[in-house]
Amino acid sequence: MSNYGESGIRLRRLVAVVGVAVVFISGCSRADRSDTTVDPPSSSTMAAVDTVPVDASPTVTSDGTTPAGTTPESNAANCEYVGTIADSDVQYARIDGVRPNLLSLDVYEPERVGDCADSPIMIYVHGGAWSIGNKNHAVEDKISWFNERGWVFVSVNYRLSPVSLGLGFVDLDPDRIKFPIHNEDVASAVAWVHDHAGDYTADPDVMSIMGHSAGAGITAAIATDERYLSDHGLGLGNLRCAVPLDTAAFDVRERIEESFTAGLYQNAFGDEPAIWDEASPINHVAPDQSIPDFFVVARGSASRIAQGENFAEALRGAGVLVVVVRADELSHEGVNDAVGRADDDLITPALEESDHAVVARVVPGWRYLSPSEQDILLHHTDRLLGTFRWEAAKGFELTDAMCVHVAAQAALPVMSIGRDFYRRVGTVIVRPKSVRRTRVSDGPVPGVVEESSMVLAGEAADGDGPVVLAWDSVVSDTRHPARALNVVIHEFAHKIDLVDHIFDGTPAFADEEARLRWIEVCNEAFDRLRSASGPSGLNSYAATNPAEFFAVATETFFTTPVELSETEPDLYRELHGFFRQDPAGRQLH
Repeated sequence: MSNYGESGIRLRRLVAVVGVAVVFISGCSRADRSDTTVDPPSSSTMAAVDTVPVDASPTVTSDGTTPAGTTPESNAANCEYVGTIADSDVQYARIDGVRPNLLSLDVYEPERVGDCADSPIMIYVHGGAWSIGNKNHAVEDKISWFNERGWVFVSVNYRLSPVSLGLGFVDLDPDRIKFPIHNEDVASAVAWVHDHAGDYTADPDVMSIMGHSAGAGITAAIATDERYLSDHGLGLGNLRCAVPLDTAAFDVRERIEESFTAGLYQNAFGDEPAIWDEASPINHVAPDQSIPDFFVVARGSASRIAQGENFAEALRGAGVLVVVVRADELSHEGVNDAVGRADDDLITPALEESDHAVVARVVPGWRYLSPSEQDILLHHTDRLLGTFRWEAAKGFELTDAMCVHVAAQAALPVMSIGRDFYRRVGTVIVRPKSVRRTRVSDGPVPGVVEESSMVLAGEAADGDGPVVLAWDSVVSDTRHPARALNVVIHEFAHKIDLVDHIFDGTPAFADEEARLRWIEVCNEAFDRLRSASGPSGLNSYAATNPAEFFAVATETFFTTPVELSETEPDLYRELHGFFRQDPAGRQLH
């Protein structure tokens, strides 16, 4: 196995934080790591009771009891992206009297060799003052860059306002193409891509949107004003990230009232201030709207930059992950040209290299953590990267970003109780995909054994043995948190359980009364699940044994806490007390 842990891996705390990447891979070199201090234990007494005999080696399986690992989402070891397959001028809508090209899109699918995951999707919206432009403009580098990383890239056309002949020109035809038609067309395109993702081996649950100039304004509008996507049965939560590249359309009223380019905006938005306000993305930013992460590139005049920064501040106030990248040295068109270009050292690297962005994307409930909690989690992630020994299965390339992905999710359970609960984790081994194994167990008749086939997504070895994770399941669980599956949290929960050398589903407590209450509550929930005598918020695999019960309960607690608090309130209260976290409370308040 190739060892990635000898020099250590350190979390890079970048100023620019981007939430775009779903499979963006960090290419930065590892930093030397000498600080491997482990926090002292949070509990003064480490003791547990073996309430029920358990298997010696807990695993996550998918042998009919849990869907983990049954639908591999990524297999980097057996997949290559070797080119581009183009599907051009695809009609996403048809409207009488409208030229088909204006309601068309181009799909650029990566050509795959091997066993590849369904691809994430980036939808691109061209600029041109809402009156000119085409989906073919400045996309060549973007296509190559995204396809090489396994993304499907889609470029969209939309209906245009009349061409403005001068900065002060305003077409007086009240029936001209203007707001909100541009936004509605692009929303229709997004819905078409979502519904036809399977035709291009793409994942409709991992869509992002990017736009330049006027297209950036459209991008921001669709990602903040839910009405556009809701017309197609979708919501803001269907977008993972929005990337507006250099626009002054975050606040349309301000631009019209203060800029010498007012005519361009009035041509696209009309002359009614109330409509300008309605068209301004900044006016639709609010908490609890499922607004996706934002990556904002700003440049130009002071007022133009201020628009981007004010919009970003509004997003942050609403709890949205956002970064502003200043591109002062680039022209307006240069910003668009830079994305994906080999010699770009500003925008493209920021999309690719932010480990903070990886943490923000992969940690369940990140957006509900307070700033201080986020800092604590980042600190623990950094320390775990340096503490664990990282190895890859033979032939598998383990990148820094993958290590950050795993370390960040592992850091969440111990964020308040301390990393000493992982003192029995020495090595983390990542293999490309889940493996099928045959398991022998006692049959119903003494002396008879039964064989069953299991797909293993992860393993936590006894003693100081390694944690082994299948990367396809790590990625799948991250993409679909509502399934209440997280192989990283599950396997590291076993290591928390193992602090006292026993896999028994009862972690170490400093308080004896708390320990006994834990055993009582967990036994009741465990028995109820086994007998199917009442509703449960836990996956049925939790009924395997107490150790698996604890691991499943822990991953559920952190992935779907509100549901667990409603279906298993007593169990939720015990998990809350042990982990000293209230993830349901964060979401509800």
